[in-house]
Amino acid sequence: LEVSADKEVVVDVTDKELVSAKAFGVLAEYPEATLTFEGEDYKWTFAAADITDADAIDGSIFNTKISLESPNAAAIKAAAGDAEIIHVYFSHHGKLPGKALVEIFAGEAEAGKTKYVHYFDGIANEFEYITEVVVQDNGWVVFEIEHCSDYVLSDKLLDTSENGEEETEPTQQEQQTEE
Repeated sequence: LEVSADKEVVVDVTDKELVSAKAFGVLAEYPEATLTFEGEDYKWTFAAADITDADAIDGSIFNTKISLESPNAAAIKAAAGDAEIIHVYFSHHGKLPGKALVEIFAGEAEAGKTKYVHYFDGIANEFEYITEVVVQDNGWVVFEIEHCSDYVLSDKLLDTSENGEEETEPTQQEQQTEE
């Protein structure tokens, strides 16, 4: 991994989704640098300043693949009820070395629509509300995460508790964004 003078490193992962996890350690050495992995319909951007644990990736390989299809689609749909959802499945599961800005192409037909980002806990069959986003005019959705698994973009807030009450309080991340 070579960091250029402009301190922006872009890696095309369209044909090679697996990258060395050592890249995060190198990135952390350049406090003002960013590292972006670009796939066909997705991007990850990590800022060196946000790297809190360069060794967080289990093993030596980071799988950058993000798919709009999930192997857990049936369980997710059952838990989501009548909500319209878009699956966001990360091939990497678990903690990230720091905060990542994720960009997903949801489709131009989704432009301008409000989507609610939820993490899906497959063990408890529950959703955890993450944030609210508006799909950009070009069909891309942008949100931040610190951990990977199954996520959904939904047209409404999903039931996020065992007793059926929806979580409607803004997250700390949203409160900071609004300020």
